[in-house]
Amino acid sequence: MISNLVVFRVDASQSIGTGHVMRCITIAQYLKKNSVNSIFICRRFSGNLIHFIEEQGFKVCSLEDNTRNIPASASNYDQWLGDSWQNDANDTLKILDELLVSWLIIDHYAVDENWEGYVNTHKLFKICVIDDLADRRHKCDLILDQTYLRQADNYSQLVPEYCQILAGSSYALLREEFVIKRNICSPHKLDRFNSKDKLHVLINMGGIDQNNTLGDIVDALAKSEISQKFDYTIVVGKNYPHQYELKDKLNRTNLNYDLIVNATNMSDLMYDCDFAIGAAGSTTWERCCLGMPSILLCIAENQRDIMSALMKNEIALVIESRDQIENKLEYYLKLLIKNHNALLKKMSIKASSIVDGKGVDRLGQYIFDLSNEELA
Repeated sequence: MISNLVVFRVDASQSIGTGHVMRCITIAQYLKKNSVNSIFICRRFSGNLIHFIEEQGFKVCSLEDNTRNIPASASNYDQWLGDSWQNDANDTLKILDELLVSWLIIDHYAVDENWEGYVNTHKLFKICVIDDLADRRHKCDLILDQTYLRQADNYSQLVPEYCQILAGSSYALLREEFVIKRNICSPHKLDRFNSKDKLHVLINMGGIDQNNTLGDIVDALAKSEISQKFDYTIVVGKNYPHQYELKDKLNRTNLNYDLIVNATNMSDLMYDCDFAIGAAGSTTWERCCLGMPSILLCIAENQRDIMSALMKNEIALVIESRDQIENKLEYYLKLLIKNHNALLKKMSIKASSIVDGKGVDRLGQYIFDLSNEELA
């Protein structure tokens, strides 16, 4: 049986965003309901979520931001670690050595088999990796990639033979609020598309949106006459660095909007809106779970494959680059005005079919089952 302590190595920052931490909190909350405690190890980057994690009831062991120790030639993802991988692994080991740990769960694009093998040289605990990239080797017992259309074969040459591979959007890690709302949301949306005169749009570009893609969207809507035919709910995270600029832009438009900072009820907001304009990040799976049609934008390179797959399978409309925002947004809004009933219904049904909201339960079951096996 699993011991009562799981440790997460995960970060949030202006560059990394908030999605990795948020899905780890989802796992930790599931474990807590099953009498398993969790501790987080996070670096004190600008834009970290350490205080937020603590507000959720979890202890955080924080590490200093030592990005200066990383060579300038290092890749973008290596920069995300905030120190050399050797120093990060040693810092993590110092914490783990003081604890009786059953699982170490890693959600970090800068961590690979070198870090994992070093930290767990003596096989004192099991390792679970949360990944989206399938681009590097891991030394772990369990790996989960919630990307739509991801296959176990994508990881078969990247992990040990004993590693269990959980791949595909059925493993999307969603908070319980989305599972609850799903039970009533899809029929509700399909029915109301029939007689809707004015569509309500939810706009959210993730927790940080460092490059301010949202500002470009607001600029495009401000120039468009057809944008007046919609209502807007705009959501930004508390670490969104362009709040004053955004508020000034919005005040100079004629849009009918509500601006919400640090929303705590995203499932309710999705329920109340007819479709979304958003980033192709982890919130994508929340929208799909609730059958919410979307216009997706790519704000990070690792989102491009997700966006393309959803477009190809008619699950979402996409804007592939920032320089397309003005023209494509205008085109899609006109399309929705003309044919919103059939188009939104079709997208809603397809989106709902790929995510059922039970991914964290599936992951949790594997964790508990593997805990009963001898450590590899």
